[in-house]
Amino acid sequence: MSLSDEERRRIEEEERVRAEARIWAEAEARKQAEAAAAAKAAEEKKKTGDTAKKGCLGCLGLIVLLIVIGSLLPESKDKPRSSEPGADFDAKWAAQQLIEDWKRGESGTQYWKDGLPLQNLYSVRGYEHVASGGWKNKNDGTWEPNRAWHRFRIKSSTKGGFPVEKLWDISLEKVGSEWKVTMVTEAQ
Repeated sequence: MSLSDEERRRIEEEERVRAEARIWAEAEARKQAEAAAAAKAAEEKKKTGDTAKKGCLGCLGLIVLLIVIGSLLPESKDKPRSSEPGADFDAKWAAQQLIEDWKRGESGTQYWKDGLPLQNLYSVRGYEHVASGGWKNKNDGTWEPNRAWHRFRIKSSTKGGFPVEKLWDISLEKVGSEWKVTMVTEAQ
């Protein structure tokens, strides 16, 4: 049984039309899938953008809140105002260097004002800066610009070797351009 030329052409034409229809349907399906993916991506981008904007606004609000709260808090009494001599970094440094010398078993002579008797703590094991301040003039209440004190919690030993931890005030005076220790007293 053989097919006539006419039937063969009709069958080929049907197959070609079906193939074109399949190609067209696949292209349409691909376009729809791409459009759906693009819409989904745009929606995600919008959500992410909104979240980022909300996050930035939240951070900004938090920063403003912290600044306001910080400005309302009272200043620590232990923290010197920058205009007070006790706020001078060099004075604190000189006091710390004296303690470091004591930790090494040295006298710290170079940190003492000339002509004053040296004081020493024994077997210093550690220290912590606690407070600082300046000296006020007894007559008019103004700050004396060349005098300061720093309080430290110092772990040391007695002459007999017993461990102690006490608060010590180290008084300093500016001599020329350097701060020099004038006195070490147990804090009250």
